[in-house]
Amino acid sequence: MANRRKPREKSGLNRNQSHAVNALASTLIELKHYAELFDTNTIVNARTTAMLLLRLLDDELTQCGIRRECLIHSFGRSIAGNLSPCHWLTSHKLFLDGKPRSQIVPILEPIPELVAALPIEEWMNEIIIEGPKNDDNGLDLGSDRFQLSRRRFLRVVRDETGAHFERSVSLEHLMSFSNHSILDFATDAQDGREINTREHPKEFPTIGDHGNATIRTIAQEILTSFRLRNKNGAAEVDYFKIAN
Repeated sequence: MANRRKPREKSGLNRNQSHAVNALASTLIELKHYAELFDTNTIVNARTTAMLLLRLLDDELTQCGIRRECLIHSFGRSIAGNLSPCHWLTSHKLFLDGKPRSQIVPILEPIPELVAALPIEEWMNEIIIEGPKNDDNGLDLGSDRFQLSRRRFLRVVRDETGAHFERSVSLEHLMSFSNHSILDFATDAQDGREINTREHPKEFPTIGDHGNATIRTIAQEILTSFRLRNKNGAAEVDYFKIAN
C-alpha cells in the first residue's frame, strides 16, 4: 500500500496583508539579486527567475490586494503586420574590435516614448515574441503567425528549462531561446572581404540567446514598476495605480 502524506495540521491562524506585503518585498529583493547576477555575466537559471515572476504576478500581488489596480511597465510594443521574426524585449550590441561579433542583450533602458504602463492582464497577454510560419531552420511552426505572450513565455521557461526540464522540446522553447537575428550586420574582415551575420555566422557570430535576455528584460519591467520602502521596520511597496 502506498504511503500517504499526512495532512498538515492547521494552526488556526491566518496570514494578514502585512505578511503578503513582506512576501512580495522578499520576491522583489530576490528578483533584483538575480538581475544583478545576470548583469555581471554570471550564469543565472532562467527557470528560477521565471518561477519568481509567476509567483509574484499570479499569487503575491493578489494576496496583497493590488493585482487588479496596479500597472506594469511594458518595454516592447509590437508592430502590426511585421513579417520578420521578432523578439520585442531584446536588442543587439555590436563588437567590431578584434573578432566581429554581435550579442543579444536585454532592454534595460528603453526609449521613454516606447514604454507603456499596462494593467497586469493586458501586460501578461501582450505578444513579445512572434514570427512567420517557417523559421530559418525549416521548422514548421504550425500556423501563419507564431506568437508568444509574456504569460506563455514565462510558463515555457518554467516548464522546459533548468533541472526539471521536459524531454521533448517545444517549438515555443526553440523560438524563445534562439539566437536568430533579423538584422544583417556587416563589416570588413581582416583580408578585406565583407562578412555579415547571415552568410558568415562563424566569422561574425551572435553571442547569447533571446530567452535569457527576454527574462532579464521582464525582470526589469517589474523592478521599475514597484518601489520598496522600509517604514518603521515594516516593508511597504509603492506601485503605479490605475486611475479611477
